[in-house]
Amino acid sequence: MVSNILITCLRDDIKQSTAKCLSSKLDMILADIDELIKFDIINPNYVIEQVGVDYFKSIQTKQVKNVASYENTIIVASDEILTQSQNIETLKNSSLVIFVKIPYNSYKKYISNKTSGVLQAKDIIDLNMFYDKQKIFSLNANIVVDVKWLNIKHITNKITKAIKKYYN
Repeated sequence: MVSNILITCLRDDIKQSTAKCLSSKLDMILADIDELIKFDIINPNYVIEQVGVDYFKSIQTKQVKNVASYENTIIVASDEILTQSQNIETLKNSSLVIFVKIPYNSYKKYISNKTSGVLQAKDIIDLNMFYDKQKIFSLNANIVVDVKWLNIKHITNKITKAIKKYYN
């Protein structure tokens, strides 16, 4: 049995809140890989500007390996980190991977609110990639928790039930 849980979701706010609530409920440490990277290098955009994307990705991979060595930890990371195959494989080896599957309309509303209704090219791409990302995350997950209501307590309860069922 693995000692960590990786929470994935296409909405960062749901992923973060669920991970925080779950870590409290299960008395586990919370590790946000993106925050750890920001702590290490302070300004990721400056690093990318100065030494390039490949170097920045190597920092991400190093931090993923570091976090994968933790125990009793709820792990979260950005889609950017988790869609790199070597990173997801590293985390799958040390974590129970749970994908919180949300409805498209919820994601669309989230993107629209996040951008104040003015969609940039990245936002349009994110919306168009929704079903592809869902498929990728579902295939890489040990557990897929399909939610219609985005209430964190409800999601956390569904996850804990799914974990119990997974191990029984």
